[in-house]
Amino acid sequence: MENSLRSRARQILSFPRVCTDSMEKHSQEYYFCLEMKDFSDKEIKQRAVELIQLVGLEGFESYYPNELSGGMRQRVGIARAFAVNPEILLMDEPFGSLDAQTREIMQDELLKIWSLKKKTAIFSTHSIEEAIYLSDRIAIMTPRPGQIQELVNVNLPRPRNFNHKLSSEARDLRAYIWNKVVNTKRNSSKEG
Repeated sequence: MENSLRSRARQILSFPRVCTDSMEKHSQEYYFCLEMKDFSDKEIKQRAVELIQLVGLEGFESYYPNELSGGMRQRVGIARAFAVNPEILLMDEPFGSLDAQTREIMQDELLKIWSLKKKTAIFSTHSIEEAIYLSDRIAIMTPRPGQIQELVNVNLPRPRNFNHKLSSEARDLRAYIWNKVVNTKRNSSKEG
């Protein structure tokens, strides 16, 4: 059972929410994830240092989660997700609780990390702009029951930056998706 769990953890890992009341220093949270993969103590320490550098938290290793800003706690979550080197990351509204500025910074951080690690991510968000900026494909979902209504390709070039959010292609895509979502909601209201 335990080996099966570890094997599956390498394939898909959900983006963990960081506990703000943890009694463990955030650097110790990486150790837990790495222990799931049976790394030696030396490998765990080396990998934890790499993860801390990857997410730009050097100098904050001895901080407890409640001592970190919201953006820093999200970086800890990203590092934990990458700790076990999963094939697919499941990210359920990871930036939903952040203020607008921190959210945009974290989107850029995620794109930077993605460009280095090239992991497949399934990213759930209610923000059309965020979906366009981060994704290569967007699944427009129906309301209850949630099913994929349409897959939309995002043909913005990579690497992406803030200017891509302002492009006519992004605006047109946002209008298309918004109209789909609104029309689907109206139609489901009439049916229900």
